[in-house]
Amino acid sequence: MKLVLPFDHVLATKSGLAIDFKAGVPTYVPEIAVADALAFGAVASDEADDAPAPGNQLPQDPVENEQSPEAPAPEAPAPEAPAPEAPAEGEQA
Repeated sequence: MKLVLPFDHVLATKSGLAIDFKAGVPTYVPEIAVADALAFGAVASDEADDAPAPGNQLPQDPVENEQSPEAPAPEAPAPEAPAPEAPAEGEQA
């Protein structure tokens, strides 16, 4: 969604995003941050929603990346070494 502020401002949201608004310029706001921007005073733009501007895209989810088919499988733990045998009765160690 594109929102507009009447002044220049970098909005730091509760979700950890920073959105750089320029006065009167429609700015793409990811859905996760729309509520924060509206609460700050941004208003909806009349301009059509296009693809997000570079730098205003959400980062990829690292957990999702780890579970993707392209991600390498985690390595199996190394097998434990067998415990040393105790000396038989009467033998010295």
